[in-house]
Amino acid sequence: MPKSTKSIDEINVDLLNDAIFKAIFRSEELRDIIANFLSILTKIPKRDIMKASFQGGELPKSHQNEKGRICDVIIKIDENRLIIVEMNKQESPYLIERNSGYLMAIMTQKQPIKSSKLPCSYLISIDNFNGFEETDGILEFAIYNKHGIKEHGKYTSIHLIIENILNDDYNGNKEIKKMMTLLKMTKIKDMEEKFKGGDEEYMRIIEKIKSLVCKPELIGYYNLKEVHESELEWTRQESLKDGIAEGKAEGITEGIMSQQRAIVKNMLAKKYSKKEISDILNITSEEFESLKKTL
Repeated sequence: MPKSTKSIDEINVDLLNDAIFKAIFRSEELRDIIANFLSILTKIPKRDIMKASFQGGELPKSHQNEKGRICDVIIKIDENRLIIVEMNKQESPYLIERNSGYLMAIMTQKQPIKSSKLPCSYLISIDNFNGFEETDGILEFAIYNKHGIKEHGKYTSIHLIIENILNDDYNGNKEIKKMMTLLKMTKIKDMEEKFKGGDEEYMRIIEKIKSLVCKPELIGYYNLKEVHESELEWTRQESLKDGIAEGKAEGITEGIMSQQRAIVKNMLAKKYSKKEISDILNITSEEFESLKKTL
C-alpha cells in the first residue's frame, strides 16, 4: 500500500467503523475507561468489569458446519454476569433480532434454555440512528409480565441513541455524552482540542486512535474496509430479494481480502508481530495464518 502524505490533521477517522470501534473497546490499555462507561450503564461495579474477560466476537456454533457469527465485544465478567456491546452504524432489517440472537447464543451456551443458572446479561447497542423514533437518549428494555414485574433480571437490552444524547436537551450522565461526542468526531485535531487541558483519560483514547490510524501502512484501512462491508451487505440483501447469483458478493469479499493482504504484507515487512497485526486488524490467529499463506 503506498504511503500517505497526509498530516494527522487531514486524516478522516471513522470511530463508528466496526474495526476501529472494536480496537478501542477491547483495548487493554483503555480498560479502565471502558469499564467505567459500562459500569454507569449496567450498575455493575467498575472493579468487576476491569477483571472481566474481554473477548473477540465469535459466537459458539451449535454444529460444525454452522456459518460463523461475529458480534463486536463480548465481556464475560463471571459465570453469572455477561455484557455484549454492539456498534450499529446504520439501520438494517432484523438488526434488533440479530443482536438479541447474539446474546441468547452466549447465554445458553452449554446450558439448557430453561436453566436457572443463565447469566444476568446486558446487550448494549450504540445506535447511530433513531430507529425507535424516541426523544430519550437511553432506552432500556427487559422482560416483564402483564403486571409490569421484571422477570428476575436475566436479560436487559440498553440502546444508546447517539443523536438524542448529543442533543442540547439531553440532561443525562455526562460521561455517556462524552463518549458519544468522541465517537461522532472525525478529525484528530478536533478531538485533541475538545479533550485537552485536563481530560487525561480521553487523551489516552485519542493516542490509541492515532496509533491505529496514523501509521502510513494503515491510513485508509478503517474507512475502506467499511465501504467494502457496506457494499457486501447491500449485495447480499439484493441477492436475497432478487435471487441474483453470489458471484458479485464473492468479488467484493475478495476485495476486502486483497486489502487485508496488502496491509499484512506491509506490516510483516516492518517487523510487526503476529499478535500486533491480529490486534490492529481485529482478526483471529487463524485468519492471520490464512492471509499469510496467500502472500
